[in-house]
Amino acid sequence: RRQRAARGTAALVRAGSAIPSVEGAAALRHASLAGDAGEPALAHLAAAEAAELAGDAARAEAEYGKLREQPETVLIGLRGLIGLAEARGDLEAAIALAREARKLAPKSPWASRRLFALEGRAGAFAEAERTLAEAARLKAIPAPEADRLLAELLLARATAAAAAGEAASALADATRAHELDPGLTGAAALAARLLVRAGRTPAAERVLTRAWSTHADPVIARAWIGLA
Repeated sequence: RRQRAARGTAALVRAGSAIPSVEGAAALRHASLAGDAGEPALAHLAAAEAAELAGDAARAEAEYGKLREQPETVLIGLRGLIGLAEARGDLEAAIALAREARKLAPKSPWASRRLFALEGRAGAFAEAERTLAEAARLKAIPAPEADRLLAELLLARATAAAAAGEAASALADATRAHELDPGLTGAAALAARLLVRAGRTPAAERVLTRAWSTHADPVIARAWIGLA
C-alpha cells in the first residue's frame, strides 16, 4: 500500500509538472496513474486539466463531474464544467451551472462575477442586472466594482437597443451608464449622439464635457468633432 501510494503521489507530481508545460498527453498519462496517491480530489483535478490540454473533453467532463459530486470540491467541479460548456459554445448550459454555483455559494465573488458575465454575453441583461444587484447586496462584489460592471452592462444593452432602432431606451441606458461611470467613454459618446438626434445638443455637450474632464480620450474627441 505504501509503495502504491508513493507511485500515485509521484504520478500526481509529474502530472502537475506537465500541466503548466502544456504537455497534455503526458499529463493525462501521469494523472491516470495517480489514483493510489490517497488524494482523489487532486487526482481528479489533475486528470481533468490534463484531459482538457489533451483535447479529451469527454474525459475532462467526467473528471470534473466527479469533483462536482463531493461537497468539498463541488465548486471546483462546477468551475471546470462551466469552462467546458463555454468552450463548446453552450452558453445555456454554462449559465445553468453558474447559477448552481451561485446558489451553493451566494457570497462567492467568483460565482457572482461568472454568472453576471455569462448572462451579459447571452444578452440576458435583466437577469444579469439582478445577479449584480444581489451580489452587491451580499457584498460578494464591492459597490464601486458593481457600479462599473453595471455601467458596462447598460452600455451593452444601450448599444443593442440603438442598433434595433429603440432610441428612447438606448438613451436611458447610455445616460445611466454615463452617470455611473463618467470615464466609460463609449457610454458618453453614445449618449451624446442620441441626445443630438433628440434635439438636445446642450445636454450632449454637458455629457462630453464631463467625460473629457474624467478621461481625455480620442473617442470623446471624435464625438466633439461630430457634434461640431
